[in-house]
Amino acid sequence: MKSKRIFFALLFFAAASGCGGKQNLREVQQSNEALKICCLESDQSLYVAASVLRFQQTYPEVEVEVSVIPDDNAQEESERLETELMGGNGADIYLGMENYFRDIYKIQKAGYFENLMPWFRELDSFSEENYVNGTFDLYETGDACCVMPTYISSLAWACPETVQETLDLKVASWENTEDILDAIDRFYAVWPEETPFSKGAPFYLEPCMMGFRISQENVEVFDGEGIRGMEAAYKRQVYPHGESTFHMDYERYLQEMEAAICGTRPCLGVPFGIAYLDEYIRMGGEEHADVFPALTPEGKTGTLCTFQNAIASQSPNKENAFHFLQMLLEDNWKNTAVETVRKDINRELLEGLEMQYTREQVTVNGEVYPGLTEKTFSTLKKWEEQKEIYALGVTEINEKYDNVMEAFYTDEKEYEECIEEYKDYLKIYYSE
Repeated sequence: MKSKRIFFALLFFAAASGCGGKQNLREVQQSNEALKICCLESDQSLYVAASVLRFQQTYPEVEVEVSVIPDDNAQEESERLETELMGGNGADIYLGMENYFRDIYKIQKAGYFENLMPWFRELDSFSEENYVNGTFDLYETGDACCVMPTYISSLAWACPETVQETLDLKVASWENTEDILDAIDRFYAVWPEETPFSKGAPFYLEPCMMGFRISQENVEVFDGEGIRGMEAAYKRQVYPHGESTFHMDYERYLQEMEAAICGTRPCLGVPFGIAYLDEYIRMGGEEHADVFPALTPEGKTGTLCTFQNAIASQSPNKENAFHFLQMLLEDNWKNTAVETVRKDINRELLEGLEMQYTREQVTVNGEVYPGLTEKTFSTLKKWEEQKEIYALGVTEINEKYDNVMEAFYTDEKEYEECIEEYKDYLKIYYSE
């Protein structure tokens, strides 16, 4: 689904020489003064509180101060937080930053986040091979890593066998985005008045998943057929008559999905969570549906990351901040039931799900269904090995892109005109 985010006030950052740059920053010395943590109110209760308690038990001599941002006040707080960060008066560590910083890329580009790679490489157990591709280069190129994500969200869908037969599709053989876009075209040829997914959750891959990398400034991607095809597919799903049919009505969304699961409306893909296979099972599982991920043009399994964290480069408490980050990641990796940036944890998650669902019968919502087999989990494990992480968090350019493309969706401008306007905007963005 194309994200329509809540946008925060932006305080533009002066360009510096890259991640962790110190040209405009005062020198700092390590201290054991209070460790200052900044996070959103809901994240504090969900992810942070337990790690704070463990940290205080492990390092009783270090006081911890948690600055909590009210969930409904993040927009007003954003500019203040950015001003404090640049002035060296902010927190030592920022957690879940995509929820309150409008432009994480420009913050790290200006040198206000610490390069975490030297800290990670001091750990005997550390190896980049243990992490999903893209974990350490969300906003950077080269060896630096200023932003460390925690969780990932894999988009996946189940396609009914009846729909595949009608459209002459073989979902299991799909290799990239082009296969999915071709299936959408076939769907509309047979059911022109239906929607292949849901009006509340249309199929859409962000430009970053289609090849655009903000750190590489590769704006030529927008001239390619990949993004053009994706935008045409989104327009067809959401603006069939030049006006948006998109809705965020959860009850209505559930009704649409229930109709697709029960087969009372044709549907190319019913979404399901890797850690929650109940909807797939209710469709009939392996006997009546095949699954497919968010396949990128390069054939990767496109995955978006959440809960992005950083240590302030001006912090006098970097060592303690990194110790806390370690604990936070360990606590959440051990206790979570969702995917993370750690490959081994994801494998453990899949192993647990395999034990849970590979039975002759399973019960979902009080009803008994046939269980899954090694076939499903072999597919999920294959996806795990080809995953690549893409960042959600460059709010500034995401907002501009959505605004520019709106004219294409509503038939006010041609695609080329919108893209040229966006490319002109990016030239200014990168020059500031």
